Amino acid sequence: GLFEVQTPAFCPEGEGDVEVLNPLTTVEPFLRSSLMPSLLRRVEYNMARGNRDVRLFELGTSFHKGGSGEPPLEEPHLAAILTGRREPPHWSREDEEFSMWDLKALVVDIASRVYGEETTIDSVGGKCPTLLDENMCIFVRTGSGDIVGCAGRVTDEASDLPVWAGDVWSFELALPRNPSKGAEVVVTPLPQFPASERDLALLLPPTVTSREVSESIRRSAGPDLEALEVFDLYVGEGIPEGIRSVAFRLRFRSIKKTLKDKQVDKNMSAVLKRLEEDLGVEARG
Repeated sequence: GLFEVQTPAFCPEGEGDVEVLNPLTTVEPFLRSSLMPSLLRRVEYNMARGNRDVRLFELGTSFHKGGSGEPPLEEPHLAAILTGRREPPHWSREDEEFSMWDLKALVVDIASRVYGEETTIDSVGGKCPTLLDENMCIFVRTGSGDIVGCAGRVTDEASDLPVWAGDVWSFELALPRNPSKGAEVVVTPLPQFPASERDLALLLPPTVTSREVSESIRRSAGPDLEALEVFDLYVGEGIPEGIRSVAFRLRFRSIKKTLKDKQVDKNMSAVLKRLEEDLGVEARG
């Protein structure tokens, strides 16, 4: 996920064309025309403090000059900036850096939710912002062909980052003033009762995957299973050749009452029985 930030709408010269008559500071006498520069400064701030993985977004207003004697034009924008690892570190995989393909997938998902399925993504016909690399810049178009957003890699010249910093990716999307109604959001209340966790080390034959085991556990653990994760893999001394010891953590929680050990133990017994019958998987002694 991304963290939401709120940055001031005031900016230095060159980042906006609406001049403030009575600015708060002399170094920021304009109103911003883009949210990207402010987000980039937040990335610089984080990296100066050793944070390599930064994911930020902002819902804010963009300002442009109106006609003679008219107030500035205001437009709602959504912008985001990302750098570092594409996923949190985990023992089961190598770290991978956030890439252009990840950015494009994010932009496609958001644009289709905001403007509908008629939006398209391409890399021609638009003017790339000065912050972005023109060779790695894509544009969002509506069904009528209007460009409503862009995304790409931030150029090295546009940022003041440490030498160890990876590529920085950003996008900005103009939002419609009357967006279409999205899917209904269902809010689940926070749990009132404590959870009960069980760790389960299983011996998996070569032909059985951890995904198959996870699916079997979810089917047989009962409705109180709240979460399931793999947290350890062991192959070596004490384990038959070709067999893997994979450890799963199950978290049970009822929305109606505090679960007793007897009930959780019953669920665990059902899980082990189903695993042995369906997959030939047994608990590690």
